[in-house]
Amino acid sequence: MKKIIAWLGRHPYTSLAILITLVSAVMVWALIVKYQHFGYNAMDLGIYNQVFYNTVHGRLFQFSVHPHSYLGDHFEIFILALAPLYALKPSPATLLILQALGLTLAAWPLFLIAKKYLPAHFALAMAAAWLLNPFLWNMAFFEFHLLPFAVILLLSAYYFYDQKKFTPFLLCSLLALTVREDVALAVIMFGALAALDRRPLRWILAPVIAGGLWFIIAMQLTGYFNGYGSYKFLLMYPWLGGSFSSAIKTLALKPWLILTHLFTFNNLWLLCGLLLPMAGLYLLKPRALLLTLLVALQLFLTGLNPTVVLETHYTALLLPGIFIAAIISLAYLIAPNQPETAKKRLFFRYRWRYGVIIIGAIVYSFAIISPITAMARSLFQSPWNSTVTHTAQQSVNQTSPDESVAVGYNFLTPLSSREHIYSLNYAFLGKKQYSEQDYELPTSVQRIILDARDFIIYQLQYSDSEQYAGGAERIRAYLDTNGFVIESVDDSIVTFTKGQADALSLYSVSPDAPTDIIALHRQITPTLEFVGWKKMNTLPIDSNHISLSLVWRLSQTAADDFHLEFSVSGDNGKNIFETILPFGYGLFPVFDWPAGTYVTTNFWLTVPSSVHTSNSQLNLEAVETAGYLDLDGWRSAKIVYTKKQAVGPGISIDYWTR
Repeated sequence: MKKIIAWLGRHPYTSLAILITLVSAVMVWALIVKYQHFGYNAMDLGIYNQVFYNTVHGRLFQFSVHPHSYLGDHFEIFILALAPLYALKPSPATLLILQALGLTLAAWPLFLIAKKYLPAHFALAMAAAWLLNPFLWNMAFFEFHLLPFAVILLLSAYYFYDQKKFTPFLLCSLLALTVREDVALAVIMFGALAALDRRPLRWILAPVIAGGLWFIIAMQLTGYFNGYGSYKFLLMYPWLGGSFSSAIKTLALKPWLILTHLFTFNNLWLLCGLLLPMAGLYLLKPRALLLTLLVALQLFLTGLNPTVVLETHYTALLLPGIFIAAIISLAYLIAPNQPETAKKRLFFRYRWRYGVIIIGAIVYSFAIISPITAMARSLFQSPWNSTVTHTAQQSVNQTSPDESVAVGYNFLTPLSSREHIYSLNYAFLGKKQYSEQDYELPTSVQRIILDARDFIIYQLQYSDSEQYAGGAERIRAYLDTNGFVIESVDDSIVTFTKGQADALSLYSVSPDAPTDIIALHRQITPTLEFVGWKKMNTLPIDSNHISLSLVWRLSQTAADDFHLEFSVSGDNGKNIFETILPFGYGLFPVFDWPAGTYVTTNFWLTVPSSVHTSNSQLNLEAVETAGYLDLDGWRSAKIVYTKKQAVGPGISIDYWTR
């Protein structure tokens, strides 16, 4: 061990380069695997990719997911700096690689900062702690954002601040401002730190003036570019009012509101999460934490779920201050020539024990909070269904690069390298993001790819909105008005194109019961009856696909919606396949059914190859569901059900013996 430490001390830059290369390679590999399996389903990567794609094709900051310039979302002109690199290979994967490299290369300026205060091997240890920080990995895995690129620039700015080199410090600070409007909150605090360090006036005024002016101007410009007249993300702080001026007024006249939103259980839990990865080391010498003050205040006032903050990109602007404070704290802890104090004597006496605790906290938090555990599990058992991935990829392959498309969450990213793409969640809601302005799909859309499971997500996202009940009807009306017909259905995925007539149908309504069905009268609820079923002869017909029609009758209009749970059980009675789909693939929910008529809902399901048709039973249950959206180990969005309750008796169908 002594020889290894000695070698590291003699070759610190080589060691650091090797470390960064290895971590970058593992990270990039994992991100590409996630991308290839449609793991990016939270919209952001797709949005950014379209912005970059349009920008390198001469349409600066243009995107169609939100119907305005991207500068109306965030004032991120740093996009222009990355655009030449993106142009070499325009793809969402390119953005993932750039983001990973931006985060891992930040270890370099961090090492340079540490080298001033620590021996070389300790400085390398801090760089390794950076590369093993779970928040860094969460940022890399959760979609793509420009905010992580501010990290390396802020660390570089501090390096030059610490070296008292004003011009490069100012240049790095100004470049960091171009990443996003709220980076100004970190830059401003360089002025406060300079005042505390009794630096000359230019060190104090330059970051405060530059950051303050940039923040105000950027906020106003986003309101201009989005057409709302104000910074739209102020709606994340509804108690402050809907505009920048009203927020300032509220803070001035009702300052106690800040306290009520700061001192909450969520914020306490978030603080504990931020302390964990280095066992609170940075609290020993917390002066550099001043850089995080306004950013932390911004985060704490949102009231966001702490898990969301820790598992996404929101920690980006906190990490530079945290690690700089940790470096200075470690230097204080290991240096015997510091002025004697009771605290110093205590920590120096038990410094090795505390060191073990810190190392344990780094390893533990990396294993528990980062995606590394999910990555390790995937080496033995894939978290992705290969059949689902294959089906989704077929839909992508059948889409022309020149088509204007409207798609569900899973398809926004892989199809975003085009001039016009639209997200169906806004068409469903009928409103623009963070706005009461109406949202309508243009008539120029040529292809729609719908995933029925998105409608379950819409229920979780929008059921409290007065717009929710009319969402399915809005999409049905758009399809009918613009002449869309079904091109294909495979499991939960439906593709619509413009054509002459439907070869397939998701649902139908009739005043009389169909005569060609197998009757199975079952009263599901006091008002809903299951009438019967039949097989359909639509392709594909094989052992891995179920194709059937289900007939229902509703005696009076329903107030609520519910979904249909399919399961396949073997001869031992255990389920070997389960899935939940909305009625009518989400386009015809139960509360839209006309009372007194017979409603036929058609389904095409893909079942695993482990299903043996000779001894399998198909089971149906109408279920009420409740839950929320969360992130899985790979930081993809997933549904977590808190309620999945049958509303009536189950139905068993001898599908394979009929």
